[in-house]
Amino acid sequence: MPRFVDPVERRNAVGQAVWRVVKRSGLAGASVRAVAEEAGLSTGSLRHYFKEQRGLQRYAFELILERYEQRLTRIDPALPLREQIEEALWALLPVNPEQITEEQVRLEFLIQSRLDPELAVLAADDRAQAVRLTREAIIALRDAGQAPPGVDVEATALELLALVDGLAQAVALSPESMPAERLRQALRRWLDNLAGSGPIGAER
Repeated sequence: MPRFVDPVERRNAVGQAVWRVVKRSGLAGASVRAVAEEAGLSTGSLRHYFKEQRGLQRYAFELILERYEQRLTRIDPALPLREQIEEALWALLPVNPEQITEEQVRLEFLIQSRLDPELAVLAADDRAQAVRLTREAIIALRDAGQAPPGVDVEATALELLALVDGLAQAVALSPESMPAERLRQALRRWLDNLAGSGPIGAER
């Protein structure tokens, strides 16, 4: 009797195979044939799920964005506000080997999105969601008295997102120089400075 193959599980495995190929050979190397070989499938079997290379790559990018959403939904709403916000920002950072691979591949997709309209739509949606998350974080902190009442929400949200982006890229480029604890300290120092009403980034 043939073994049942869960199509969702198979597509996820293929998406992760794309990540490994992209990390090793770049997006140009992530052909249907190369990904099929990485995933241990025949080219014909892979084409059952993905007809062409662009669809395969687009799915792999969508899978990275889906992982971000999954991490956000696992945050305990019973946590104190500050801890919830820390965990939400933490969800955007590559803090283990698999998430480092995700970030390295995500950067490849973001570069390619300048030339690929379909990837550009995904990249724009990813950016909009990140801006929305940081904006909501600043508003919540302000309303809870953990940020200055007159804080410029839009500018401060973009500064926070720039910090998160910069930390994530630093890990992607040099994982050994940016351990998880250093990332956590950077986030907490920024939030502490915001709560202290002084210039963001200033020493307390």
